Amino acid sequence: IPSYPVWPMIGREADLIKQITNRNDVKIKILLCNKTAEYCPANSFKFKGYTKSELVCKHCIQKRDNTYNLIGINDNNKVIFDEFNFLNNKNTKIIYKLEKKLIKNDYILNSIKYDLDKLDKYLYNTICGTLISVFHGSEKLFSFEKKLILNVFRETLTTYYSSENHFQKWKPDEIYLFNGRVARFQPFLRIAKKRLSKKRIFVYEYPRHTHEGLYIVTGNLPHDAKNTSKQMKLFSNKIQTIVSKKKMKLYCDNYIKNILSNKFHKVEQQLFHMKIKDNKLPNNFNKNDYNIAIFLTSEHERAYLNEFTENFPFKRQVDAVKYIADNLPNKYRKKLIKIYLRLHPGDLATKNETLKELNNRKYRNLIVIPPDDNIDSHYLGLNSD
Repeated sequence: IPSYPVWPMIGREADLIKQITNRNDVKIKILLCNKTAEYCPANSFKFKGYTKSELVCKHCIQKRDNTYNLIGINDNNKVIFDEFNFLNNKNTKIIYKLEKKLIKNDYILNSIKYDLDKLDKYLYNTICGTLISVFHGSEKLFSFEKKLILNVFRETLTTYYSSENHFQKWKPDEIYLFNGRVARFQPFLRIAKKRLSKKRIFVYEYPRHTHEGLYIVTGNLPHDAKNTSKQMKLFSNKIQTIVSKKKMKLYCDNYIKNILSNKFHKVEQQLFHMKIKDNKLPNNFNKNDYNIAIFLTSEHERAYLNEFTENFPFKRQVDAVKYIADNLPNKYRKKLIKIYLRLHPGDLATKNETLKELNNRKYRNLIVIPPDDNIDSHYLGLNSD
């Protein structure tokens, strides 16, 4: 895995851990939540109004037990399970002091930004990035959910100090971390980057909701497009020497099978695609025009990430679209230019804001397709220049 990090691993977290245990002279410490997290991305706010669901915690503990059984624990303590939360009295007092200040200032995060920045420049952005993910891009909702703000604040600070303490005690040579974007994971990643080389940091993701395969990126979170794209290019040049066609076909077959058998994923797919009409193009689409299709991503996943804000020349995707629409000529090679902008299907929360902002500019050559429109995005891409 470390040699070709972006390749999807044919297996799960437990298989990854098992693979590492097979290496000689390795000692592994697995850090577990054990139901202590104030905020958990898996234990979604949608379940019980920002209160953790016992059902989700039980599922996670079952995964832990399955991992324990799969890898096997031998007599030389090669694998150690430990609590992730690891605070000392000084840490607890600082968190409590900042928490009181946040509450006193009516949960306005800006009121403690200076204090957070003194600890670590990424903490404030980690909290905001987690919250904006919950609300799918709408910052206006922040102030209405005080319990969630407090939970995410506590989780970020708890992770920050626990990570510091684990690194000081354990002094790891490599770390493997899921996602690395939200409050529960990002402080650990940032601290790892201060102490380890990029080649010793592995961040992995699940493909969709099947949980039957991983892809792994070295050095930073997968949302760092510059870092990930470099690794994908490196990998694509070596793909023929890594995996046989037979093995790849087996992986793809199993992947499709898992999607079809996963009830949650089927429901999600139906929500996104139940209205889509195959081969349907936008009204008045003319193949004789010079057609440019732009597909917006779910921007909230990269909001407040320094890797995005420092490298992307526009604050928002919409600003980039406006720049393109403002500066393109009306024609190209005697063909009329038309821009078809497809909003992300998951961004219903910010749909009206985006539509209003773009429609107010009255662009002649820009056609905005809402997230809940039933056109076929794949077919639009195939028919665009």
